[in-house]
Amino acid sequence: MTRRARTLAALAVAAIASGGLSIGIAQALTPPAGTPDLEKMGVQSSDLGPGSKLSAGRYVKPAKHVIADYNASFSPASTTAGVALAVVASAVILTDSPARGRSMFKVTRHVLVSKAGRDALAFVIVASAGAPSGVTLKDVHFAKPVSAGVGEQSLIQPVTVAVKHRGVAADIVVLRIGAVLASVTVVVRRPQLPSSIATTLANAVGSHIDAVLAAGGSSGATGATGSAGASGGTGATG
Repeated sequence: MTRRARTLAALAVAAIASGGLSIGIAQALTPPAGTPDLEKMGVQSSDLGPGSKLSAGRYVKPAKHVIADYNASFSPASTTAGVALAVVASAVILTDSPARGRSMFKVTRHVLVSKAGRDALAFVIVASAGAPSGVTLKDVHFAKPVSAGVGEQSLIQPVTVAVKHRGVAADIVVLRIGAVLASVTVVVRRPQLPSSIATTLANAVGSHIDAVLAAGGSSGATGATGSAGASGGTGATG
């Protein structure tokens, strides 16, 4: 694996891991009965250009206060306009209430904007890239985060990593709609990444989340019309 490939992989791992939106390493799980379809909430093949390949997609063991957690990644990938992307990853989690979702978004934002959080994330990137990559902490740079304008809360955090003076760039978007928290990570083999690419995909994810919740589907205790769903007692309209 080349230095840039190691860095690409490290960025994807570290970005998704931020704020608890993590790729599980345990065996894939089946979500509880009545859970809305989180797979349909994340980035879809239709959101990307031809040739984009789903490299992973599964439910994983959820964290505390999380009902279900679904992760997917595409590599290689491209935009519908034909821009080549190294990795596109999305993570969608259903928390036990919108209040919990707000709290987890706050934690995620702290990780991405605080010095301590960025230092920890940079360490993960360097460690994930491995010694052969030659990437050090001073090579990892974070730009100022801005709102992505998606859902009830959102932010976009650009990250760049110097690799042989060429660089690798990533945008991490985190958004919340009701009790659902999602992230979209885009990584490219270039020093800069137009923010429009990540925000376009984040808007697509926002639309998917709204559509799944609005469609109803499962109506159990954790379903779209249940106590943790869009119209239940703890849902977006509850």
